[in-house]
Amino acid sequence: MMSNDGSRRPSGPAEVSCLLLAGGPGTRFKSTVADRPKVLAEVGGRPFVFHLLDQLVRAELHHVVVCSGFGSDQLRAAVGKVYRGLDIEYSREPQPLGTAGAVRLALPLVQSSVALIVNASAFCEVDLAAFWRSAITAKAQAAIVIARVADSAANGRISVDRANRVTKIERGSASGPAWIDAGRYLIPRTWLRLIPDDRPVSLERTILPSWVERGLHVYRAPGAYADLTTPEAYAAAKRLFATR
Repeated sequence: MMSNDGSRRPSGPAEVSCLLLAGGPGTRFKSTVADRPKVLAEVGGRPFVFHLLDQLVRAELHHVVVCSGFGSDQLRAAVGKVYRGLDIEYSREPQPLGTAGAVRLALPLVQSSVALIVNASAFCEVDLAAFWRSAITAKAQAAIVIARVADSAANGRISVDRANRVTKIERGSASGPAWIDAGRYLIPRTWLRLIPDDRPVSLERTILPSWVERGLHVYRAPGAYADLTTPEAYAAAKRLFATR
């Protein structure tokens, strides 16, 4: 899944740069946490973002670029430049660019030929090193983690073929149990360079559906999923971490 574009060719997940998407304003979430970025909301007795960083540490990553926007100074002050061996840089949006626009802006900071992209508004119990190995074994150009939820109405429902490749990404789909986009991706730099840099654009709603025909390998997360999209989802996330 690597590309020859002059950047470092990773031999394992430890050498992959991670883009942590933490710049969303959280419009639907402000009624619950209005004074800080939503990734600093308390979950399980600590800011949500640290649960995500701990997953990166367990996968033995070393380089993280935090894509920040609303409350970027607060986020930088809370997280700092080093966390448990992670070297942390920051890419700050001058105005809201959407998730794909934030990735495109931060691309010069990516040190490897493939990037791990993590949506910081969501958590799923997944072994990121196993995700990497699955993509390598499948000789995938790009890969996505999906998670099973009881109600997919608020998420992007993912259809998969027998070869573990995405066939369709549906937004605003019917409610009920389904596999959804869990917000974790392995994408080569050559693809990320195709993201427009002249307008805000969504990774989930615009870019990923346009890449289905290119081939997106699927890795199924075996554990729980939670996100910070709404006050109700925040309450569910707190219940999940209270039992962990």
